[in-house]
Amino acid sequence: MDDKDKHVIKKIYLHIVAVLEYCEKVSSLEEFRGNKMRVEACIFNLM
Repeated sequence: MDDKDKHVIKKIYLHIVAVLEYCEKVSSLEEFRGNKMRVEACIFNLM
């Protein structure tokens, strides 16, 4: 694996970690859906 591949994998990993942190204290789908800022932050990190 070259450095470019490692960089891409690290970037993907950091986005996954960010999404997990945004969702860490959410107890239900309804709670998640009700927080527009959280939803948009997750969507942004998935792009």
